[in-house]
Amino acid sequence: MVMVGADPDEMDRVAQQLFAAADEIDQQARTLPAELQALWWIGQVASQFMQAMGSHHIPALQSTTQFLRNAGQELVRQADEQRKASAAETGSLRAPHRPGGGGGGGGIGGGPSLSPEAVRRLEADLVRLRRDGDAAVQAAWWAGLSDAEREWLLDERPGDLTGLSGLPADVIEQAQENYSSSIADEVVVRTVTTTAELGVSFMIEVGGGIVAEQVTYADGSVALSLDFEFSAGGNVKLAEFTGELGAGRTYRFANQAEADEFLAGLTDVAVPQGLELLLGPLMAIDALADVDAYLKAHAHHLESVNVNVGGSAKGEVPGLAEAEAGLRVTERIDGQAGDQGAVTVEASLSVKGAGHGMFGGAEGEVQVTASIRQDSAGQPDTLKFEFAHDGSVSGGAWTDQLRLTCGRSVSGTVEVSFDASDPQIEGAVADAARAMARGDVPGAVNAMSPVLDRARIIVQADQGYRGDINVDLVLLEGSWDSKTIDNGTTYVRPPGGSFYRMDTK
Repeated sequence: MVMVGADPDEMDRVAQQLFAAADEIDQQARTLPAELQALWWIGQVASQFMQAMGSHHIPALQSTTQFLRNAGQELVRQADEQRKASAAETGSLRAPHRPGGGGGGGGIGGGPSLSPEAVRRLEADLVRLRRDGDAAVQAAWWAGLSDAEREWLLDERPGDLTGLSGLPADVIEQAQENYSSSIADEVVVRTVTTTAELGVSFMIEVGGGIVAEQVTYADGSVALSLDFEFSAGGNVKLAEFTGELGAGRTYRFANQAEADEFLAGLTDVAVPQGLELLLGPLMAIDALADVDAYLKAHAHHLESVNVNVGGSAKGEVPGLAEAEAGLRVTERIDGQAGDQGAVTVEASLSVKGAGHGMFGGAEGEVQVTASIRQDSAGQPDTLKFEFAHDGSVSGGAWTDQLRLTCGRSVSGTVEVSFDASDPQIEGAVADAARAMARGDVPGAVNAMSPVLDRARIIVQADQGYRGDINVDLVLLEGSWDSKTIDNGTTYVRPPGGSFYRMDTK
């Protein structure tokens, strides 16, 4: 008797080998022209060789790549057909999976356990399905999975599933919800910042300030930061230069109630009350000691210690506009372990236009900020770009000495973050570096495409309001500023996935 059939798992394994070989040949076909151009080889033979590579050999490699991928896709299709046929013969056709039940919607890390071989196969499937983009193949692949495999993917790889348009709509929706839950502690929904500054101007300007910031995240957690900053600067011709040094701490709480309780206790020990305030410096020293003891008692909430150094340059056209450019480097030290953490380099540029009369006027400010963060190993892992526009009105009985300002703010933020240890990203960065060394800027940009593909992108549109008071007494200048920004819209694109709107309410 002749047996007819096939082992679908073995067919999948061979298909993955074909895909891997195709990727390797494709990579060589992409990089060889640039490598050859970098050779110091001049003459008729060199010209003939380069022409043959471009007209014959490179196209042949590309044809081979396409042949291998087509063969791999056919093996995968045949494996899926074999699974369906076997299931029909045994009567064990699996029922469609319901994302909301059976533990599939519980968030990242709560899914069933799969063998290492099964995990590797699923991860290879995701790479192949994203690359090919065939909705029918994606639908057939999903239909052929077991319930355990589907639940594992929804729990452990929900971001990848958002990019597979061939999956059922309820599956994609559940994947988006699961991925949103996994990053909810990083997505900002509200920021309240209060700044108080005092400066003295006599030949040079010396000042100090306190910046208190409360950040609320999509998961309801709250971060409280308190930074102390010192600055010194002076005027050189038409520009004003300032150097800054600061340090602070950030505390993280599970919810607003915990944060409010912490603040209430800190206020009680930090602000001398009644008669104590009249006793002057001695009570102030006691208050500082009480604050230190209080913070040590709440060290379990300490998220990080931050140290920053920076500088800025400001130029002004009197009565018309002013521009300011700044650069800041911040090191974040882990609060619990005390380990050196991420380093962020931030560059900013703002342009402010204003018109004031004796009792006030209007002003507008546009600010663009770009930052890059390096992880503790010194590898870049996050790029962030922010655009903000503030429009405000101001007034005061003595405009030269006292100014009150209030207004609205509209801002947009794009954050691109990636895993610097990802082999694909490491290879892309290395290829880009080699291209830049040759002066091949387009080649470097093209080489970086896998970084964007494997990056997480968060786009936010925010709006808020602000108010501040500025006092200028010639030698002494002070200001108090309060700004609240609420998230309006958030769009997320997981690594390898597709953009969707995240519910942050």
